[in-house]
Amino acid sequence: MKILLVGEYSGLHLNLRDGLRELGHEAYIASTGDTWKNIANDISLGDQKKDLLSKFSRNMRPFMNLGKLTGYDVVQFINPLIFNPRFNINTKLIEFLIRNNNKTFFLAAGCDYLFHKSKTLNYSPCKGCKTLDYPNGCPFTSGEEMAASLFAKADGVIPIGYDYSLSHSRLANIKPYVPLPLNANKVVYRQNKSLDRVRFFHGLNRPGFKGTQYVKESFDLLTNKYAKGSEFLIDGYMPLQKYLEVMQSMNVVVDQTSAYCSGMNALFAMAMGKVVLGGSEKEANEFQYGEESPVINIRPSVTSVSEAIEYCLDNKENLSEWGARSRAFVQKHHDHIAVAAKYVQIYKGVV
Repeated sequence: MKILLVGEYSGLHLNLRDGLRELGHEAYIASTGDTWKNIANDISLGDQKKDLLSKFSRNMRPFMNLGKLTGYDVVQFINPLIFNPRFNINTKLIEFLIRNNNKTFFLAAGCDYLFHKSKTLNYSPCKGCKTLDYPNGCPFTSGEEMAASLFAKADGVIPIGYDYSLSHSRLANIKPYVPLPLNANKVVYRQNKSLDRVRFFHGLNRPGFKGTQYVKESFDLLTNKYAKGSEFLIDGYMPLQKYLEVMQSMNVVVDQTSAYCSGMNALFAMAMGKVVLGGSEKEANEFQYGEESPVINIRPSVTSVSEAIEYCLDNKENLSEWGARSRAFVQKHHDHIAVAAKYVQIYKGVV
């Protein structure tokens, strides 16, 4: 099959493309590179720089590349908001792609109105996102009518996790949950050794969505308490490859505080052999894996994050073993080829 993956979230489509190609399909990515992350693509939709030339390019590039975006067996959108929502551009472009390709699917991932409105979980990243990331209104949740219309016109909506399976469950064309893909062959695994210090890292991306405020306060509190045996770093807003290089030098990665399950950032860290603190609620693990995840669960509070960090410090002799479990878990449950095969089954209408 000839498959087009439109949009990018932290390497999700990049790793899925690898799996689809290894299964013998023609797979291409059309994206902006996911802002400053500069993630590789095959068809550029512009970039996310804020200068006038970049803004003009971002608005014009999709129209200039329309010929490269049609004639596919499958087109998959990472979100219903891909293009500029002003003047109805996003809706018109996506509707054009739906009409001029065979089958179309959306992922239930990141932010959209259904995830934002969902009341089925005890907590979600939306509160922090609304307050800190988009205080003047979130573009992903304001276009409810637009997103609902686009979802309905697609052949299916594929949830990437337990929380999205719940929030999107009432859609008539909802598909089975499919795990996030990770090509572990491209991620260097190293034994997790702490030497004289245990190094903790939290990546900056969308602070409200990720719960950075809780992590920062926890890091500040524990820096003095464990000054001799630990090191804490918060950094980000850099290209993905550079970001992964920074992560490689750490022992423990503190991921999202407000998620029930793990995202791509956690998978990259686990494949490296890092211990991850993040979304790992019991019901999410049972739904997705049928077993416990090695991710140490944290919730949106300074106390929760601090207790998890101190647990790692009190058991630092286990970091190497935990890191090895992380790598094995990703290889078992998130192998990019096995995940791509699940997508192909959905594309073909098998499930």
